[in-house]
Amino acid sequence: MAPLRVISTAQASGSTLLNWGSITYATGYLATLFGSKMGPNGQMGDMVMWSSSASRQFGGGLADWLTPDQVAGLVRDRTVMTPATTSCVVPVEVKQAAPDFRMGTLTAYGPMEDFAYPPRPADVRTPWSLQWTARIRHRSMTSWMEMQGMTMGMGGQQQPGQQPQQQPECRPRRGGLGGLLGGVLAPGC
Repeated sequence: MAPLRVISTAQASGSTLLNWGSITYATGYLATLFGSKMGPNGQMGDMVMWSSSASRQFGGGLADWLTPDQVAGLVRDRTVMTPATTSCVVPVEVKQAAPDFRMGTLTAYGPMEDFAYPPRPADVRTPWSLQWTARIRHRSMTSWMEMQGMTMGMGGQQQPGQQPQQQPECRPRRGGLGGLLGGVLAPGC
């Protein structure tokens, strides 16, 4: 899958708007964020966890390699955002509760592919001497960190009215297992 790039923009209300570009073949998106506030004498204070889930789900299996059917069910119950979604808002209360440090992730869930070698013969009467099978689940993830006015990571911080930077174009890959292996051996697109 294509790489994700998230832009976090501080809003006048104190909330944070997250924007990202749509990814071809995405079956849904999930944003998560955790943060903290320093306690007395520099000790760790309160920890805050937030997710974009409208059904109050967080963590657990949501960070796993989910099947498209699993994601479709999570989209239906509003745990995962739809494939057409390209933004969400982190409430002001999250920043207020964790003003010193916040780290976020954005996940795009993707398709699943099955491979077998040799391929199944077209004629069902022909013996099939299967040597191996593979099931591949795709996803794309990015993360960012905010601390005391700085944003670091794959995303960026954008001021209102500023245009996001263009990402370089990726060269097309071959389909099938060869294209997948090419993506693993030469990552980046």
